[in-house]
Amino acid sequence: MKKRLLIITVMALFTAFVISGCAGSASSGQGEAAEDKREEEKEEVSYIGNPWSDISEEEAREACANLFKAPEGAKNPVWSIMKDVEEGYGPMLQLNFEMPEYKDVRFVARAQKTGKEEDISGAYYEWNTSDEGISSKLGGKDIPVKSYRYKDDMEMADLISWYDKDTGISCCLLATAEDLDGFDIQAIAEAMYDGDGSDEAEMYGDFLQFQSGVTDFKDYDEVISYLKQGQGYALVDVMGSSDKVLLITELVFEADKSACEASSYVMSDGKPQQMTLLTGNGSAYPLRIGEDGIIYGGDNHTYETYVVSDIGSIMCKDYVVDDIGSGDGEFTGYLRPGNDYEHDEDFTGGREEFDKLISEREKQPVIEFTVIGEDSGSKTGDFDPSKVYIEQEDLFDVDTEGCDTLTQIVDRLEEGRGYVNVNIGQSGALLISSGTYKYDDDTDAAIDARIFDYDDDGKVIDIGSVCAGGTAYPLSVKDDILYVGGNHFMRLYTIRDHELVIIEEVYVEYDGEGNATYHLRKENEDFSKYSSKEAESRFDELFAQLEDVQIIGFATVGSAGE
Repeated sequence: MKKRLLIITVMALFTAFVISGCAGSASSGQGEAAEDKREEEKEEVSYIGNPWSDISEEEAREACANLFKAPEGAKNPVWSIMKDVEEGYGPMLQLNFEMPEYKDVRFVARAQKTGKEEDISGAYYEWNTSDEGISSKLGGKDIPVKSYRYKDDMEMADLISWYDKDTGISCCLLATAEDLDGFDIQAIAEAMYDGDGSDEAEMYGDFLQFQSGVTDFKDYDEVISYLKQGQGYALVDVMGSSDKVLLITELVFEADKSACEASSYVMSDGKPQQMTLLTGNGSAYPLRIGEDGIIYGGDNHTYETYVVSDIGSIMCKDYVVDDIGSGDGEFTGYLRPGNDYEHDEDFTGGREEFDKLISEREKQPVIEFTVIGEDSGSKTGDFDPSKVYIEQEDLFDVDTEGCDTLTQIVDRLEEGRGYVNVNIGQSGALLISSGTYKYDDDTDAAIDARIFDYDDDGKVIDIGSVCAGGTAYPLSVKDDILYVGGNHFMRLYTIRDHELVIIEEVYVEYDGEGNATYHLRKENEDFSKYSSKEAESRFDELFAQLEDVQIIGFATVGSAGE
């Protein structure tokens, strides 16, 4: 009879399931009778440390693609994660919640990137009935589902499980209560997704896909382009692959440019495919790589290595846990001689052999990551717009002394100056230009302006100046927003509370080799919020809008029509 390890979860609910003999495989037709099985399990239950950690919903979504959500109206949702998983699988996510309309029903949902259909429910029941079907509401596409029901004199349990072959994600939902007659567990599962597969049901495989909203990439450069300030990447040669493997991380340790956690991408059918999360533990146990192309993870209690498998995915080649990490005083795990799953060798050593593995790992060099914003010498968050655009103050003199009205200012303008009243934000402002030029037969345009308005007391005030990059970019307005641009920049202004406010600005900066870096900032934000790729997209959008803006037509002092 095999020893059964009992995992004590954060939730008393799940603990109760397991201790009562309810936890385990979801397959039906098991050989032993339920009561006999429970009696045997009571005799040989071993307890290990709690492998679950509470996390936020946002952290859960970063850890697993196409993740469900708590159904509308759910109460007391608790998200948790188990990172200590075997076979190089992704972390397991768990959601416990309650539904007011089913006040006696306890719900536990799970998801994990497994790469193949797996039972991750942890529910051992002798199922009385089972069924299979198709649902089109589990992430916006047709997904095969399997459902099970158990019933005895004391309780009932319903389980539904599904596997998304496109993402390699296994999911399940377990409901238990004294009475589930008339209960539709599939309806609850489908309520955990947006029906059209949009918004919450987007298939995000890692933090980068979550923050960018992009899941399909043409090459590694595009993946890297979505990284933000302070995040990092490394291209490494890994055993089992003729192509480089891309590793990306949210946090790079400044001292040695290492990282303790990285999402992996491999080339598949000519495009990058996100695989799994590689983990060490803090700055003391960063990811390492040997000359043989083996990536090393783990910490002082765990020895892990990763390679590219013979089927092209990232696999956990070796996994050994010491007597402390296992929780039962035994060394457990496996070692694989190659990059396939057919030749597992159980680890049979003890402390001496384990310490030797750790010692050899620590001799390997750390993986050095390139930090976004550092290699070009221009950190996005510290970007200085003057590198691209020199803001001009007091472009030219305007005599306003003794003027009580805007009209009096216009009356004093010297020949050649331009002027116009324009609605910008909350103001019908007066724009005065140093000069004008013929944009077309009907329009005298300008590329600069000093802007005047009245304050709350009716006094004339100077609220600022603007200057475009040349006659190809005349001052323009759209929806009461002032557009000021040039070849390498665009600024959008409004007037609020008698102040000239930049509500959006975007720039492109080139290094000595002609490589472009784009920078975007919106009001009350800084440049670090947006990646170069995101800034480039907005740069293109704003310049496309110039097709629809209104060129501001100035009256020119001294002209025939003035």
